[in-house]
Amino acid sequence: MCLIRKGLVIIIIFLIAFVVLQVLQIEKIPDYISGLLSPGQQVERLKHYETGQIKEVYLVKGNGNQQGFIQIVNCPGYNGSIEILVKINFPEKKLSEIRLLNHNETPNYGGYIEEGWFLERFVGKKAEQELVLVKLSQQSAEEVVAITGATITSQGVLTGVNQAFENFNNFLLDRL
Repeated sequence: MCLIRKGLVIIIIFLIAFVVLQVLQIEKIPDYISGLLSPGQQVERLKHYETGQIKEVYLVKGNGNQQGFIQIVNCPGYNGSIEILVKINFPEKKLSEIRLLNHNETPNYGGYIEEGWFLERFVGKKAEQELVLVKLSQQSAEEVVAITGATITSQGVLTGVNQAFENFNNFLLDRL
């Protein structure tokens, strides 16, 4: 009898643990997000802001403050979807990092979106300004120069960044 009782107790504990884990829905943070975090920072997934082309949204917190807003955006390219990661910092409200996660663009023109010299054109841009693609040279802060021969691809990345900016600004408005 004692063995049966111990067995039942073990089964009950297992079932309770299983139910608790199901209820909590513990979600693992993807490596491409956790790799952006500094020691002491945590992220909170904001599924409410995941709409349309915005596939994932994370609020970065540390020391009790909001420190960043990371979004995964699918944007249109010449040969299909381009997936980018956009990180906006608080309180500056500027794009601090952009990464290309996936694309099917041609290597000899559209593939240049992988290059640091192109992605760096977005870093430091203010999230409250809609960006505009230009072909020759930047004349104002909101302009980004396209890759020669890959205008559609360049426009796709710019559209994705603008969508991330709009989503970030909606988040700020909701917090007022």
